[in-house]
Amino acid sequence: MLKPNQLLAVLFCFIERVSRYNIEKLRKLVLNGPSVHPGANLIRMGDGSFVKSLAFGDRAKAASGLRVGDTVERHLVCVMSVISSTGSSLAAVH
Repeated sequence: MLKPNQLLAVLFCFIERVSRYNIEKLRKLVLNGPSVHPGANLIRMGDGSFVKSLAFGDRAKAASGLRVGDTVERHLVCVMSVISSTGSSLAAVH
């Protein structure tokens, strides 16, 4: 069962382009898939030709096939800081 902040992180995703610096981190998130936090929901191929949903299929194959230039829609990691900073700024407006 996901905690409330993890549930929000799964619902709100961040699109991250694969580079040589983050490819191993993103491979781990792809292996976790969409139902484990932190994870990822889908992969868009670098040339825009194909989108792989990580809810279905072989995530290990998708992770090993990840290439520089692809984009991964990954879960947010620090949702509570986003919520608390937004909440305080909204409170300051009133």
